[in-house]
Amino acid sequence: MKIVKISMLALMSFSLLSFTTSCDDNKGNQEMEMMENMLLQENSGMMGNDNTSNSDGVQDSEFASIMSSYIAIKYALIADDASRAQEEAEKLVKKSPGLERSAKAIAETDNIEKQREYFSEMSTVLYQMAKNNDIDGSVYWNHCPMALNGQGANWLSQNEKIQNPYMGQKMPGCGSVQETITN
Repeated sequence: MKIVKISMLALMSFSLLSFTTSCDDNKGNQEMEMMENMLLQENSGMMGNDNTSNSDGVQDSEFASIMSSYIAIKYALIADDASRAQEEAEKLVKKSPGLERSAKAIAETDNIEKQREYFSEMSTVLYQMAKNNDIDGSVYWNHCPMALNGQGANWLSQNEKIQNPYMGQKMPGCGSVQETITN
C-alpha cells in the first residue's frame, strides 16, 4: 500500500511538473505576443506623417520610421532577446546616419549587455532628435539608476508605463519618467 501511495505521489508530481512547464512555454509565447502588440500600439499614430524637415535635416516621416525601429530594439532588449535586437538594429543602420554607429554595434554583437550599452548611446542621440521633430502625442524620457552596472541610463518610450530595456525581465519596471517631450 505504501508503494502505491509513493507511486501515485510521484505520478502526480510528474504531471504537475509537466503542466507547469507547458504553461511556462505558453507564458513565453504570450509574453512575446504581448511585446509585439505593445510595439504596434506604441507605433500607431505617434509621429506626424507629413514630410516637413526639422533642424536636424530629418524629415518627420523619416523620424517616425527611425523611432519605430528604435522601439523594436527596445522591446527586444526588454524581452532579453539579443538576436532580435540584432535584427532590428540592422534595419536601423540603413535609416539614420546619426544612429548608424550604435545601431551597427548592436547588430554586430550577440552580447546583450554590450547591446544595452550601445542602446544607451543611441537613446541619447535619439532624444535630441525627438526634441527637434514634430511628434503627435508625447514621448517619455525615462531613467534607470541601476542600469549599466549602476552607472544609470536613459531611454525613450511612447507610453508612460516603465518598461526597462536595461534590466530586461529581471526588473522590467525599474526606472522613472524624467521628462515628457511634446512638440
